[in-house]
Amino acid sequence: MTVAMGKTSKSAHEAIDLGFGKTGDTILFNARELLFVALKEARLLADAGYVPPVPARGVPVAGRAGIASMEMTLVNMREGGMISAHDYRVSRAVAVALCGGEIAYGSLVDEAWLLAVERQQFLELLKTPETQARIKHMLDTGKPLRN
Repeated sequence: MTVAMGKTSKSAHEAIDLGFGKTGDTILFNARELLFVALKEARLLADAGYVPPVPARGVPVAGRAGIASMEMTLVNMREGGMISAHDYRVSRAVAVALCGGEIAYGSLVDEAWLLAVERQQFLELLKTPETQARIKHMLDTGKPLRN
C-alpha cells in the first residue's frame, strides 16, 4: 500500500515508521554534515575491522503466488481509482522484485538473483515515458509526480 499510493515521509522518523529506514540509522538535520558524518562512521567501521556480510544464499521467495496476491490488491486499488495505471505498473514491478521474480513459490535464490530481478524491473520502468516524467519532475521540483 505504501509503495502503490506513493506515500512519502515528512521526516526521518516517519520514514523509519514507514519501513524506509532502521531504528538505529543516523539522522542528520543539516545536509552539509552528511559527508563529514559518513566519513567518520566509515573510519570507525574500518578501525573496528568491519567485514561485509556474506551474500545471502538459499533465500525462499514467494514467486508467482506472492505476485498474484499483491496484484489482487493493486487491481482493486486501480479499479477503485486509488492509484493510476502507472502507479499500478510501478507497484507490480516492486511486487515482482520483492517476490523474487516470476518463479515458483518457495524457490531458493541467492542475493545476486534478487538484485538481477530488481535491476530488470527498474530498467523496464525506465523505458516508459511516465517514469521518465516522474524522474524529471522530482529532479526539477523535489516533489513526486502522480501521473
